Order: sequence, then C-alpha cells, then structure tokens
Amino acid sequence: MVADRWVRRLNRRASTALLATLAVAVCCWTSDAQADESAFRRLPSTGLPTESIPARRDENLRVASAESVLDFTPAASPTAVDALTIHADSTHAGAVDAAASESVALVVPPTGKLDSFIEKIDVNGHVRVRQETDFNDFVNPTRNRQRLRARLGANYQATEEWLAGLRMTTGDRKLALEPGDRSGAPLSYQDAGDVFDKFEFNLDRIFIRYDPAWLPNAWAVAGKFEMPLEFNPLTRGPIGAMGWDEAAHPEGAAVGFDWKNVGIFERVKIVAGESAVLEVKDADEASLFFAQAWAEIALGPYWDLGAGVAFFGWYNLNPDGNTQISTENNSGNAVAANLFRSKFRIYNPLVSLTYDDGDPTSGWIPLRWTGEIYHNTAAYSSDVANGYVVGMAAGPAVLTQQKGDWQAFYLWTEIEQDSVFTPVAQDDFQVATNFRGHIFGGTYLVADQTDVTIWMLLDQPMALAPGAGFEWRFRADLTLRF
Repeated sequence: MVADRWVRRLNRRASTALLATLAVAVCCWTSDAQADESAFRRLPSTGLPTESIPARRDENLRVASAESVLDFTPAASPTAVDALTIHADSTHAGAVDAAASESVALVVPPTGKLDSFIEKIDVNGHVRVRQETDFNDFVNPTRNRQRLRARLGANYQATEEWLAGLRMTTGDRKLALEPGDRSGAPLSYQDAGDVFDKFEFNLDRIFIRYDPAWLPNAWAVAGKFEMPLEFNPLTRGPIGAMGWDEAAHPEGAAVGFDWKNVGIFERVKIVAGESAVLEVKDADEASLFFAQAWAEIALGPYWDLGAGVAFFGWYNLNPDGNTQISTENNSGNAVAANLFRSKFRIYNPLVSLTYDDGDPTSGWIPLRWTGEIYHNTAAYSSDVANGYVVGMAAGPAVLTQQKGDWQAFYLWTEIEQDSVFTPVAQDDFQVATNFRGHIFGGTYLVADQTDVTIWMLLDQPMALAPGAGFEWRFRADLTLRF
C-alpha cells in the first residue's frame, strides 16, 4: 500500500510538471509572435513549394481577395524558400498583425513560380454521351445502349522549343472484346448498364515534342502521340477515318516540316515516323513506318484545295510465327493457318475541295467534297487490295464551331478485305473491312464547343449477295469540348 501511495504521488507530480511545461511553451510562443511587429516571418528551409505561417485570425485579413493587396514574396535563398515577407497597403495595415493568439495555418504558394507554371499548361478534352441502336444485324439481335466517353489532356510548354503532353481517356486499356463489338478495335467508350460498376480511365498519350528555333517549321515528337497526318476532314470528329481510327496512337517517333505560304501553296507539310507494334522477346519486333506529303492551294477567292498521299508500311506482323496480331487484334483481314495472308504496304491518296464565299449574308453556305483511296500494293490478291471513300458536307460548321452553326454530311465507302489494316481501322461500322457502307447525318452546335450529332450508318458485308440488305446503326451524340 505504501508503494501504491508513492506511485500516485509520482503520477500527480508528473502531470503537474507536464502542464507547467505546456503553459511555459504557450507563453513563449505568444511572446515570440507579439515581438515581431514587422510582419516578417523567418521559416526553416523545407524545400517544399508551400509554407505554413502562424497568423492571427482577423476579420480584416482577406488573403488572396481582390480588396486586399497582399504580396507574398519568398526571401532570396540559393536552395529553398527560407522566408516569406508579407506586405500590406495602408487600408489593411491593421490586418497584418504579427500577434497570434491561436495557430492558423496559412498556406502560401510561391506565386511567381505557380503563375508561370499555370500559364504554360493547356488543358483540353471532351465529354460525350451517346445513345446507340444496332438493328437488322445479320448475326445479333437489336441492341440499345448508352455509351459514355471522357478525355482529359494537358500540354506543358516548358520553353518555346519543348512541350510535354499526356492524355487520359475512358475505355478498355486493351481492346474491345465484348460480344457485339468488333474484336480488335480500340475501345474508348464505356457502356452504361454494368450493374453500376466503375469506368476505367487510362493513359492513352504521353509524349515530348521539340520545335527547334534554329530550324523554323520543323518539329519532332517521341512517345505515344496522336498520328500527325492529315486525314479526310469528313472522318474527323465522331466519324473515324476508314484506315486509321482516331483512338489509335503510334508509339515511337516522328519528324516533320510544316511550311506556310510557300510559292503558290498556302501550306506544305511533310511527315515521316516509325512506331513499335508488337515487341517480342528474342524476335524482331512488328513495326509501322508512316509518311505523308500534303499541300493546300487557293484556287480562287472562294475555293481551296488540299491534296496529299500517305503511306502505311506494316512490317513483320507475325514475328517468328507469333500470331497475336493476326488472331487477337485482327478484325477481318485474311488469314491462313492463323497468319496474315497479305503483307500491308498501303498508299492513301486524299483530296479535299472546300467552297466558302466568306459572306454569311450571301445566301451561300460553306461546302466540302472529299475523296480518298486505299491501295495495298502487297495484298495477296488484287481483288482484296482497294478501298474507296467519297463524301460531302454542307453548312457553317464545315469551317467554324460556334453556337448556332450546323452541317449536314454524307459519306459512301467500299473497303475490300486487305485494303486497310483492321487493328487500327475505324470502329464505327459494325464491320471493319470487306463491306460497302453509307453514313449520313447532321451536327448542330447548341453552344460554343457543345454540339449534337445525329447520324446513321449502314453497312453491307461483301460476303453477302448485293440484295441481302444492310446492317443499321443509329447514333445520337451530345459532346462538350474544352
């Protein structure tokens, strides 16, 4: 019992000593804060981009408001932010009082560096809500579904010459393998109706671009980037190009020149690049070489012509007999013993003619006609080597994207079996190749950068008799861009 009494006494004395120590610490801290009337704070170096400053909770203190002129300036330091000086105008002189009766964390970023960083960032993307119906399908019953897509990208302009970019997107990070979707197609849409499951969000671009000041009009890019070629303008937007879907991105490097006002030409562009396709251990990789020459010329005050030729060379697609591309990613190219029957050396001539009188009150509207060919010089047969696309669009939205603009469009296509390489071909039709098809519809901008597109796609597989009818796909898209 004597031992118990001593333990209780020691506990009381320890508690009293602890309380006294805390009281002394509080008094010392308060005295320190009151002694600094110059509103100057000296903080230990942390190396972090922000600092926390004890400050008085004062109703007159309006940090980062339009009414107060507070300038948070880091003190000079060779390695880190060691001090922050707070200045105030006479209106709020009383607000900048160094006394602090209670601790309030005031996080102050180094505004100079932060502002500079923000100015160099360009954020872009879009959100699309789609209602889609497939009917008169020769294989599957009628299907209704809502589809969603979101993309969020950012580019950082580090200097006038160097830019880094990345983009995130919804969708399967691999390929579309759901029943009713083309196996092998890049899938960037998510279907509603999976018992409230979450959507995937993946990185689909990551690159560095170089625009050398010493070589004007030249550029180079490396990483995973948007295909830097000119495509049929009617197949940009919701419609994908027949031979290269906009969701597919090369993984390698490209270089190019882009000149403006060269002789009689308004623009001349040359691009060449290479991309890895499939890397296999202990075997040569499958690869893609691409190139394009493109030119634009004014044919008069109202007419503009753009024309060019692109080349897509696919090499070693079955490296050492590997069948991954020809079986898992293939959506209709001819195979034998699980290997591609054709090689793919595809030339893609493209022409676009645009009319615009520049006067919205004249009664004439902008018009555009396009045509392109896909020709595979390495196809196993000339009967499977060619593809054709012809289209037309009319309306102000052919050229501008402002509230009230609109356009109507029509496109006809015939794609033979090996005229395109299906792992990267369009995924809008219910088949990727070996079909005839039509697309028609219209777009209306309900607000700046917000549009509604209603369109219909019809396709007829060439394996069927000409009178067998068409598969139909109806789409209604609402897209908000930023």
